[in-house]
Amino acid sequence: MEKKFSFFPGRINVVFRKGPRGYLYQDPTDEAKLLKDNPSLQDKSAPLREDRVKENALTVVRQRGGDVTEPAEVLGEYTLQFGKYKGKSFRWLLQNDVGYTTYLIKHREKEEAAGVSTTEGHYKASL
Repeated sequence: MEKKFSFFPGRINVVFRKGPRGYLYQDPTDEAKLLKDNPSLQDKSAPLREDRVKENALTVVRQRGGDVTEPAEVLGEYTLQFGKYKGKSFRWLLQNDVGYTTYLIKHREKEEAAGVSTTEGHYKASL
């Protein structure tokens, strides 16, 4: 059996949780429930500027040996700047609460259709 060579050994893919029939679990993981149910554990700091979020994501990807030219890999390391999972990466959100991710995307689409602009818009648009 031939071993695959990866020029970027630090590349990480999202691992979705699936049920016995192959459907994605929509409910949050125990880790996500803990954050969701305990406001004292949630990040209350001021949101970071978009350029700072991007620089932090690039640093994370470089440190693990990932490909910084791959937009999906970098965007996966962007940290949420709003909501109950503030401070967690987009990749973490996808792996831990697909249902909330779906809610955010649908909510953002409704805002765009209604022409609503919020101060969090550029963060939500990154989803």
